[in-house]
Amino acid sequence: MPADPSARIALMRAFADMYRATQFERDGFDYAGETLRAMQHVHFGADRINRIRTYASNTFFLGASPLVRLDRYGNAAWLETGYDLRASLHAALAFLDTPRGRAFAATEPTAAPIARIRANLAALGERIG
Repeated sequence: MPADPSARIALMRAFADMYRATQFERDGFDYAGETLRAMQHVHFGADRINRIRTYASNTFFLGASPLVRLDRYGNAAWLETGYDLRASLHAALAFLDTPRGRAFAATEPTAAPIARIRANLAALGERIG
């Protein structure tokens, strides 16, 4: 017998409420009446990403929000480097130094995420050498 869909939906809603209450800061995610609704779980190996699970609607990455566009560039860096952490690090830094990367860093709502990305890239660089 298949699982009760209403029970699964209730569980997902409970998880979403718990996640928002403990992890999710809406500042920077609400944009022009649109809230980003996606997440990724990334599983790391010693020197590469072993698996990425994306939870989003099938149209999420088609959105026009600057945050969605920024996420597409990040995903492309991982895919094009075969999930190798060192190569992804260099690709991300190279992108951030392009005119488009500097534009993301200079304007809202992407300026704060770019600052966090730069800090995360620096920490990754320290970890992997």
